[in-house]
Amino acid sequence: MLDISRGGLCFLTDCRIPFATKVVLEVSVVPDDDPLTLKGRVSWVSRSLNRSYKYTIGIEFNVYGNGKRFNSMDNLTRLLKLEEQFSENKIDV
Repeated sequence: MLDISRGGLCFLTDCRIPFATKVVLEVSVVPDDDPLTLKGRVSWVSRSLNRSYKYTIGIEFNVYGNGKRFNSMDNLTRLLKLEEQFSENKIDV
């Protein structure tokens, strides 16, 4: 995984996943112990140049709320905490 935020994530893979494919991902993010289960769709695919994997894939997460198609509000809370934690650790160049 290259990055993650409340809106989605980006990762490298050797498998081409078609645009708009619906996905359910289980993501472990340090320092959290419990994985996040997140629903979304492939929002973009590009060939990876000069990387060990063939493709870079962008996933856009489904909205957060109650219901079968939604991501849980608990996951949103956890992602917001991670965003805050890691934004505090960023170094401006």
